[in-house]
Amino acid sequence: MKNKTMKILALCLCAVLITGAIGGAVLALGGDDKTEEQTTTDNTAEVKTDNTDVSKDETVYVIAGADGSVKKVIVSDWIRNALGDAAIEDSTALDDIVNVKGDESYTLGGGNSRVWDAEGNDIYYQGNIDKELPVTLKISYTLDGKSVTPDELAGKSGRVTIRFDYENKQYETVKIGDKDEKIYVPFAMITGLILDNDVFRNIEVSNGKLINDGSRTIVAGLAFPGLQEDLGIDRETFEIPDHVEITADAKDFSLGMTVTLATNGIFNEFDTDKLDSADELTSSLGKLTDAMTQLIDGSSSLYDGLCTLLDKSNELVAGIDKLATGAEALKNGAAELDGGVGKLQSGASALADGLNTLASNNDSLNGGAKQVFETLLSTAKTQLTAAGLSVPDMTPDNYAAVLSAVIDSLDSEKIYAKALQTVTEGVEAKRGYITEQVTAAVKAQVETGVTDAVRTEVESRVSAAVRPEVEAKVTAAVRDGVMAKVTEAVKTEVTNQVTATVREGVAEAVISAATGMDKASYDQAVAAGMIDEATQKQINAAIDAQMETEDIRQTIVQNVDAQMESETVTATIESQTNAQMETDTVKQTISQNTNAQMESDTIKALVSSKTDEQMASDEVGTIITANIDAKMNSDEIKATIGQNVEAQVQKAIADTMAGEEVQSKLAAASDGAKQVISLKTSLDSYNAFYLGLQSYTAGVAQAASGANELKSGAAQLKTGSEALSAGANELYNGLLTLKGGVPALVDGITKLRDGSMTLSDGLKQFNKEGVQKLVDAVDGNLSGLLDRVRATIEVSNNYRNFAGISDGMDGQVKFIYRTEAIGG
Repeated sequence: MKNKTMKILALCLCAVLITGAIGGAVLALGGDDKTEEQTTTDNTAEVKTDNTDVSKDETVYVIAGADGSVKKVIVSDWIRNALGDAAIEDSTALDDIVNVKGDESYTLGGGNSRVWDAEGNDIYYQGNIDKELPVTLKISYTLDGKSVTPDELAGKSGRVTIRFDYENKQYETVKIGDKDEKIYVPFAMITGLILDNDVFRNIEVSNGKLINDGSRTIVAGLAFPGLQEDLGIDRETFEIPDHVEITADAKDFSLGMTVTLATNGIFNEFDTDKLDSADELTSSLGKLTDAMTQLIDGSSSLYDGLCTLLDKSNELVAGIDKLATGAEALKNGAAELDGGVGKLQSGASALADGLNTLASNNDSLNGGAKQVFETLLSTAKTQLTAAGLSVPDMTPDNYAAVLSAVIDSLDSEKIYAKALQTVTEGVEAKRGYITEQVTAAVKAQVETGVTDAVRTEVESRVSAAVRPEVEAKVTAAVRDGVMAKVTEAVKTEVTNQVTATVREGVAEAVISAATGMDKASYDQAVAAGMIDEATQKQINAAIDAQMETEDIRQTIVQNVDAQMESETVTATIESQTNAQMETDTVKQTISQNTNAQMESDTIKALVSSKTDEQMASDEVGTIITANIDAKMNSDEIKATIGQNVEAQVQKAIADTMAGEEVQSKLAAASDGAKQVISLKTSLDSYNAFYLGLQSYTAGVAQAASGANELKSGAAQLKTGSEALSAGANELYNGLLTLKGGVPALVDGITKLRDGSMTLSDGLKQFNKEGVQKLVDAVDGNLSGLLDRVRATIEVSNNYRNFAGISDGMDGQVKFIYRTEAIGG
């Protein structure tokens, strides 16, 4: 059981067996020379065979820049028709699909579905796709330890590092134990490049192999991005490579293209049903591990305890330093406090003396103010008596009530009430006339409102009758425009399809004449870099020249015209036009144009004319008269008339009362009241001063009492501050003595800690290099590892295609990344 498990891990992680097999492929991409280590077998087209009728072998060619950035993706698919079916159902997301090895055509189905008219043949086609790759490639360069771009590196000399980083983005979420975890598709990334020995010396590669034929060095590297996470293996225990790094001394740096193959095929060969349980092996490692753990834990606890003591000693030193600093600040602050308290004591004494002086004059101030108030009240009584008014003696306590009674006796309101009664009786005598006038005015308003409402209703009906005709005309005009645009778009698409078909035929003839190859073989040779650029340009120029001939152009025009006249295209145009007419955008355009037409002067004039005709009819006149009569007899209008009559009556009364005759009578009584009110206002002002003076003198007395208490407390505070200052000095001196003895304590703890560390490190080294090496060799978590191996292989088997594949169809996919050359 143990040997079988180790064999599985060896198959997953071995790089040497694969890197030796790709040396020949790299040489083939770089030139025609052979070496004895070169492998010439090309099995890139082999397909895993089984009992399925149809399978798909897909190769994805990634054309990339020198930094690994993707410039173009070309996908080549080979559908193997094992049983010679007449039709093959396929699914692909490719664009610009070209049959590269036959003339079989396909019919579009739903979504990405296509049905090939295979006629018993295999299907070879290719196309383009804009889709994120499952593994991204990033190539970085450094020169003498400094990061540089490919353009900056060209022609330079120094120590060069080329690093290939692969990021795996293709995963499934799988239940491992009781947790959902990401399991990445286990791609093997095989990178190869050829280095000129005249340019590169002292070449090294991580995770790879070097093959030197004397003039060139073949570098082959291998990485498994995501496999470390799939298997859950700690990198400290065993690191699975996820990048390839090449270092060399370069002179006049130049580099040809690099090729990287990504495949998950090596993981699809495992049978997960043959993976056994590892429970017995796992349980046999416990005793040895537990015994070593107890020994290490004991030494570690000793070391940790001494470290804690030393750390706390350092904290003690820091704390004593802070305490000494704080004590010094306390000493200085206590001295400053003592000085400040002395100043407070002096100030409090001066404040108490001043307030006592002010309080001694309180009785004199209050007595003088009362005498002045009594004199003012006596003078007021004399003035009122001289004016013919009888008033009692007034004091600061009763003067306000006496003067308020005098003002009330002169109140103009009593005189005003009598005048209001006389005016009201005169206006009420004219209420009948006022009612007739108000009723006539309300009826005029009702007639205008009813007429406007009826006209609005008539105009709405006329507009509703006119709008369908306008909308029909607008819809017809919009449909003509939509159909013209649809026809133009369809014609463009038909032209493109016809042109592409004709060009394929022209290309096949030109390529065959120039190279003796069919176009499918030629395209594969170009994708693999086997056809030089000069030959490609000549062939492309010949194809372009043929396409520009009059015969070819005439053929394209005739085919396009025939397609446009066909029932299929005509039906397509009609269908797309109908679909466009049902879109929200077109419906909104029709609605907007109809609204615009309805707002035009012509349509408005038409609606207005028809409305005027309706309004002049006897029928509408009868309706208006009936509505006016009904309105005038309604409770609402009757209530309005009553409210307006009452408002007019009240307005007449108010206008009369505001007239000169009434106002002159009221003014005579008001003048006397105003003089008494002015007298009371003056006395109120002095009363406020008098009361404020009493509050002030009471406050001075209270403040003097408080100042005397402050003076006594300041004297006690001065005694306390002197004692605090003396104590702070003693504390500071004691802390200085404690601070001087701490270094000797810390030095002793440090020596004890270092000795225990030596013991702990020795035990850990013995455990790591002795005991744990034995435990790790058989891996104590083999059961969990086997679960992850099974999950990884299942995820690999599930990933069979990149651009798309039909349900039930078997397949496999590989990716070939080719980067641009640098310099040279």
